[in-house]
Amino acid sequence: MTWPSWPSVWICRSPRSGVRAAGVKNVQTLSDHRDASFGNAYGVLIEDLRLLARAVFVVDKDGRIRYIQIVKELSSEPDYEAALKALREAQR
Repeated sequence: MTWPSWPSVWICRSPRSGVRAAGVKNVQTLSDHRDASFGNAYGVLIEDLRLLARAVFVVDKDGRIRYIQIVKELSSEPDYEAALKALREAQR
């Protein structure tokens, strides 16, 4: 998988508005419904439901994943503050 230009925040099954309101511009929202390749590769596929778990991935300029947060309950939101902190650290 090729990650987009850095710094990147990838959010699975979660609204982008909260992160964008914090000033993050490079946000990708993923849909993996057809082939589930991302969900299988990154461990976020809920096979029985064929949905992605709510998750946040922060990727640095070298394409390394610097932060992963997988939310245990679909009805819960990620800890955006922790993700933003990881993003700021990845920018250094």
